[in-house]
Amino acid sequence: MATGMYRFRFIQQPDECAWRARLRDEVGARRSNERNVETCWHGDREAGTLEVLSMDAIALAYAAKVCVELGGEPALPMHARHGPIPPPWTATRWIAMPWWTRARIWFGPTRC
Repeated sequence: MATGMYRFRFIQQPDECAWRARLRDEVGARRSNERNVETCWHGDREAGTLEVLSMDAIALAYAAKVCVELGGEPALPMHARHGPIPPPWTATRWIAMPWWTRARIWFGPTRC
């Protein structure tokens, strides 16, 4: 069961293999596999919506980055104020970050 879901509108259905390869380049094989990040296409071969679901917040953020890079536009629900904008730290590939940077992102801001 997914804890996070983003929807993106595309003019043409993105190639699943190419999309998954780009995600794998960003986050590695374990975080980008089909069981960790699920996709579902709604529409015909032309225009439609791609749903991206994941329980992994890191993989979901990078999946949003890949969707935006491939020309997807966030499909917002009526009550949403903003869409799935990739956070600034996604500019660096997850697998290229030092472990202490990944730990800071993973654990978030902490106070002693």
